[in-house]
Amino acid sequence: APALVNDAPATALVPGFLGAGVALLLVVRLAMLASLVGKTAEALAYTRAQREALRDELAHRANHDPLTGLASRAALTTRLTGPQRHGSLVLFDLDGFAEINDAHGHEIGDALLIEVAGRLRTSLKGSVLARLGSDEFAVLCRGDGEAAARRALAALRPAYRIGGRELHVTASAGMVRISNPAEALRDADLALDAAKTTGRDRLVLFRPELREALMRRSALAGNLRHALERGE
Repeated sequence: APALVNDAPATALVPGFLGAGVALLLVVRLAMLASLVGKTAEALAYTRAQREALRDELAHRANHDPLTGLASRAALTTRLTGPQRHGSLVLFDLDGFAEINDAHGHEIGDALLIEVAGRLRTSLKGSVLARLGSDEFAVLCRGDGEAAARRALAALRPAYRIGGRELHVTASAGMVRISNPAEALRDADLALDAAKTTGRDRLVLFRPELREALMRRSALAGNLRHALERGE
């Protein structure tokens, strides 16, 4: 009987220890749960940041040329319908770039395009510059862009030193004063073709006769094709 009396206080402590143990386990479990929730929130935030960064990168790629960093054709087309649509559009095409590419390789050709873009940036500050593809560039100027276009042509003439080589390249340019944004690129391209046809390294301003001449050539080609088919 005395032994039973002595064991009673120890037995009474057991529920207390069990309760403390359960409480400790609950605290540990809650801490683990809080940590998991925190990590999940961080992961979701990181994923959201990644998604936003990817969206921004895709938007940048859609609106910029990856080689030169200039605006893309799509970005230029968008700007043509914006507030600056009443200015001037000038297209530049490098004279003899294909020969440089073939003789020295695409790496040198790409380096040359980057240099050309840099000279255009310097000489055409405040204008929207775009690379339309290969060696064709465009500039959207406020007001009359003739002086700016001639300044850019002069900036492109000095020799380029790339990869231990001295390269020479000029550009031809076609310009249109924008009255109809939907036809601006086409009209500037007609003027550019005229510049390359009449000697290169020069600027030709668009005039309606260029479009009329194109229509006549197109009609003549169609008539000749039908004449051949009919044996005339």
